Amino acid sequence: MGVVEAVDDHSCQLHVGADSASALVRMITSVDTDFFTLTSGPPGLADAFRAQAARCLHAICRGRRSLTPLLGRQAAT
Repeated sequence: MGVVEAVDDHSCQLHVGADSASALVRMITSVDTDFFTLTSGPPGLADAFRAQAARCLHAICRGRRSLTPLLGRQAAT
């Protein structure tokens, strides 16, 4: 899937590539760990993460009138 490179005793860097931003998001989120600080990526990567997050929230919140309590006020805009 990719190459993992140790950064220090508590973190590592995962190098992956994909044909699309949404495929890259699926690859990154399939790793069973928290992640942050994406250093580079294709245009639209942030939007692809937002779309994936929205799909997941809708899956667990079906029937709720609003996702705003879960996402905060920014979700309403």
